[in-house]
Amino acid sequence: MVSNVNVNSDDIKTATSQLDSQVAIIIPELNNLMASVNGLLGSRDGGLFLTQSSPAFKTAYQSFNTSLVNAVHTISSFSQQFTSIANSIIGMDQAIADSINKK
Repeated sequence: MVSNVNVNSDDIKTATSQLDSQVAIIIPELNNLMASVNGLLGSRDGGLFLTQSSPAFKTAYQSFNTSLVNAVHTISSFSQQFTSIANSIIGMDQAIADSINKK
């Protein structure tokens, strides 16, 4: 079985760096949005306070925000997986070359 394989360390590093840097940007932005929503719904002076609806909106948004934060953290796991796959393939290639050179 022959397949096409291409592992470009520079491309992988570029992609994983972009993924990781966006996580570092997105998480604080989500936290800022959460703070804005909490401020809006949290008190009579917040701008949108309804005795029964505001706490329900706040709880729903907190749940939504938690889901988003968890999803964004998953981006980092993809980055780690890409790096791990590349390192494994490069290591395998080196091990094969070392084995051949010892003969």
